[in-house]
Amino acid sequence: MKICFVTRYPPQKDGIAIYAKHYVQALRDLGHEVEIIAFKGHPYSDKKIHAVLEKDSWKSYEKCYELIKAKEYDEVILEHEYVFYNPLYLLLLLRKLKKQGMSTRVVMHTIASYKDLLKKTVFLLWNTSFLLYTDVLYVHTKNALRKIKKSSLAAFETRVIPLPIDPKKKRAGRKKPGKKVRLLAQGFIAEDKGYHLLIDAFSNKEGYEVRIVGTVNESSMGKQKEYFNQIKEKAKEAKNITIVDRFISEQEKQKELAWADFVVLPYLKTEQSAVLTGVWGSQCIPVCSDIVPFKEEIENNKYGVLFESNNSKDLRRKVEQISQNVKKKKEIEGNIRNLIEKRSFRQLAKEFLRTL
Repeated sequence: MKICFVTRYPPQKDGIAIYAKHYVQALRDLGHEVEIIAFKGHPYSDKKIHAVLEKDSWKSYEKCYELIKAKEYDEVILEHEYVFYNPLYLLLLLRKLKKQGMSTRVVMHTIASYKDLLKKTVFLLWNTSFLLYTDVLYVHTKNALRKIKKSSLAAFETRVIPLPIDPKKKRAGRKKPGKKVRLLAQGFIAEDKGYHLLIDAFSNKEGYEVRIVGTVNESSMGKQKEYFNQIKEKAKEAKNITIVDRFISEQEKQKELAWADFVVLPYLKTEQSAVLTGVWGSQCIPVCSDIVPFKEEIENNKYGVLFESNNSKDLRRKVEQISQNVKKKKEIEGNIRNLIEKRSFRQLAKEFLRTL
């Protein structure tokens, strides 16, 4: 089968680019011809990349369309994230593909939501138009599926395919358990990530060491920068909390995961989390807030530990309990190893192919 991915791709460093690279390789390993249409301005090493896209250039979207038309791909797969594309141009591109009878499938990694009535209405209309020109929409969780159905008036075909776990990520150089429990939080800093709860729960608490590694996403500065500054001020009062304010490489990320006893995801809201699959891939135990997406993924403490959302006291209590329960820790680690096998890129690529 001849497949085209429209996506960001390494050396771009975001999660979508890394996700696309692994999926492309898994499909190639299964014997399929896969090419990539990516964004201009990056030194790509993959020989099957067509670097034509520019976010706000309609001409580049036209080039993308002409390329897809000329190549006669069997399937076109668009990796969607709101901040990466011009929404109007993307809509027009999908419309042109649909009019030509070309099969287009969209993998939606984030489902945006708004409380403001005007923004909510505009988003509803945009989503409805967008999905009218999409043959099949893929999301990663049942929760994301429920949300997208609420935010569109269009009827559309959907598939839930979970985020893959990279089985090659091992906790190389894993440190032996020490006298202190080592807690890690990593990823982009935002108010809805709830990192302040981690500081409130363990600030100057004896026997615990905390590292928060990450920075503010360039596409969402302003309010989030203010939130991050507040966190940094809080952390200054604690001798046991370190904040690393920068984007870290994949190699550095693995070193951080090797250091940690537990990785804390104290999110107040999310639809689906690539951070969680990264934690599992490194065979580390996640400690997550009990919001719906994490409840579905953790499965009643089978693949991690849940604590009451927005409750720093319960976070501390659950970490204390799991750190002292060696039998439960080993049980969760065994469950995670089994999950890695079930949700490898190769296995999910096979599942994805069955939907085509």
